[in-house]
Formats: sequence, C-alpha cells, structure tokens
Amino acid sequence: MIAKAALGSAAASIAVTGLTFVSGVVIARVLGPEDRGHLGLVVFWPTAVLALLQFPWTETLVISLSKRSIAADPASRAALIGWALRTALVVALCTWPILAATVLIAMSGQDPVLPVLSLGFGTILLVCGSLSRVQVGILQSDGRLQVLNASSIVLPLAYTLLALGVAALGLGLSGFVAAQAVAIVLSFVQRNFCIRHVPRTSAPVPQIGQVVNTGLSIFGLTLVSALCGQADRLLFMPTNSAAQIGVYVVALSFAGVLPGVLSSSLMSVALPALAARDQAGKESAGLRLLRLTTAASVISALLTASMAPFVVPLLLGSAFHEAGIVSSVLALAMASLPLTQALQQILLSVNKQSGILRGQIAFLLVLPASYALLLYADAPWPILPALCAAHVVQTLVLGVAFQRSFPKAPATWAVPRAAAFVELIAIVLSVVKRHAGMNYGRP
Repeated sequence: MIAKAALGSAAASIAVTGLTFVSGVVIARVLGPEDRGHLGLVVFWPTAVLALLQFPWTETLVISLSKRSIAADPASRAALIGWALRTALVVALCTWPILAATVLIAMSGQDPVLPVLSLGFGTILLVCGSLSRVQVGILQSDGRLQVLNASSIVLPLAYTLLALGVAALGLGLSGFVAAQAVAIVLSFVQRNFCIRHVPRTSAPVPQIGQVVNTGLSIFGLTLVSALCGQADRLLFMPTNSAAQIGVYVVALSFAGVLPGVLSSSLMSVALPALAARDQAGKESAGLRLLRLTTAASVISALLTASMAPFVVPLLLGSAFHEAGIVSSVLALAMASLPLTQALQQILLSVNKQSGILRGQIAFLLVLPASYALLLYADAPWPILPALCAAHVVQTLVLGVAFQRSFPKAPATWAVPRAAAFVELIAIVLSVVKRHAGMNYGRP
C-alpha cells in the first residue's frame, strides 16, 4: 500500500513538473522578460501571504479525524469537517486585509493595474486555497491518495490549456492572471466533487480545544518551512527590476525540472522502505536513498548547467539569453537541495523534527545575511551565491543530525558508488513507464 501510494505520488509529481514547465515556456515566450516579471510579482505576494499566514488545516484534520472517538462516530466527524470549512473561510476573510496591505505596499511603485490584478487573484487564491487545505485533509484522512494524486494534476493541466488559449487570443498579462485564477477554481471544484457527501448535523464539534491546540502546535513548523520556500523571492522581488524578476523566475523553473523528476522518482522507492519499523531497516534504506540522491544531484546539476545556456534561449527566444546563464548557475547553487530533502525525509521517519528545524533555521540565517553582504558589495546576481551558501549550510546541519541519529552509519554515507548511478536510471525509467499506463481510478 505504501509503495503503491509513493509511486502514484511520484508519477503525479513528474506530471506536474512537466505541465508547469510547458506553461512556463508558453507564458515566457508571449510576455518577454519584463512582463514575465510583472506576472511574477502579481502572483507572488498573494502566494506568499497564503503560505505564511494560513492555518495548517491539512495536518490538523489528518491527526484529528484519525482519532478513534471521532472516526467511529459519523456525526462527530461531520461536525468537525463542517466546523473546519466554516472556520477556514472566516480565517481567509480575516486574512484579506493583511493581503491587501501587503500587495499595496509591496507594489506601490508599479503600474496601478498590477496591484488590482494581484488583489483579484489573491482573493480567489485566499478563499480557494484555505478551503482546499481542508479538502486535502479530508481526503488524506480517508486514505484516498489516488484521488489526491489525480487532483494534483488538475491545476497545472487546466492552467497549461488556458495559457495556450490566452496566448492564441493575445490576451496578454491580464489573461494569464485570469487563467491561473480560473485554474485554481476548477481544481477546487474538482476536489470538492471527489469528496464524499458530508451530511449536515447539529451534533457539537468534538474536542474543539484539542483540535485548535493541535493546529497551533503545527503552525510554527509549517511557518518555518513556508518561509524557507519563499525566502529567496522575499529578498529578490523588492530589490530588483521587473525584467530581472522575469529572468529569475524563468531560470528557477528551468533549473528545477531535472531535480524535481529525479527526487520524485527516488521518493517512490524510499518512502516504503523508510516505513520499516526497526532502526536497522531505516538506516539501510536511508543510506541507499542518500547515495542515490547524491548521484541524482550530480547528474541533474551537471546536465542542467551544461544545457541551460543553449536550451533556454532556444525555447524562449533570445530575450531570455541571460535566463539560460542564470539557470545554469542556479542548478549548481541548488545542487545540494535534493540531498537536503532526502535527509529531511529520513529524519522525519525517526521523529527527529528538531534536526529538520535546526537546518531550516540555519538556512534562514545564512541566506539573508549572505544576500545583504553581497548586495552591499554590489556583486552581480547576489541571490545566486547566497542561495548556494544557505543550501550547503542547511545540508551540513542536517547531515550532523543524521549522523547523530544513526551513529553506526559510515562517514561516507553520501558518497555514491558506481552502482548507484545505474540503479538511479533504472528507477526513473520504471516510474515513467508505470506512469504512462497508470489509471488513477483502479487499484
């Protein structure tokens, strides 16, 4: 069951990566660097607000709905779900003034149309995004992972098709913003359709205090994780021109394609093995994952760094020549990211969240400090070496935590052997082949 779920999740992640890349190519070719940067600004600030301020409904509901006293009582379950949906909507509406203030302040020097587009998009994202977290929590608690994998493809697929329509009709920046908003709504509607009918009930909400406390205890961890995911853009967006933002957004998307595919493929193999209950089994699976991930990082970084300067301008046009160079450097700067993600999964399997948190805090300390120093020194593209330094430090901190958790592990735990490269290729081909014939509606 775990192996099947992991494989389905990996296949869905690969599909999402591919669709996102296609839509990114279409949008960049149509808009050019400056308007691509404007689109990045319009979308980024609402996304950042939602990521940083929203209550962790998914994790909270998965924990709360799995409790025996609630799972065994349909009325209590329905009451909790109804309360979660209502509360998520209220919290989203209360967050809107913060969103509006953030957008208006951050985009005060831009064309007046851009804040309006950002607020419209942000309102839809805030409402649908908040309720979607409840939806995902319900589906996860029901064990309907195949439905979740399928629904994760709906948003990028809808956006890609709508982006092609916008490009064909020549609707420009506003059209692409509207296309993304419509795709978000369609994804929300599709997920809502897949959720089994929850009957209305007048039963009291069970253990509401414990549910809130559970969510608040998780919120700190999710906030730090979200901040790590948004930190580079929070630093880069306010300090650079729209054209540079467009170049950076395109470079990021291209630099993440190969690492994303390889990491997803590896996780489909690693997660079932890491579910082993004994420490020796976890150590063996962890060492295998780390060696495969190091091999994947080397391959993806070198391939992307060598191909990007030629492929990016070829796909997007000569206006994005600089994006190819930036993408090449980014691939090398972020080469340790897949290893970081693998270490986090291993530490999570042995309940060492404190080690993960220390790594994230190290990242959040090093990145802004490095960026500020490089910006002060007037270095070109200071975000690139700053990202490299932050990722390396985070990986080192996680590596220390791994060594402490598995003291018998060899000191060369991350050094890949020749067999790791062969096994990596076999895993990727297996996942892609399985995905080509996968039917999410059948077991």
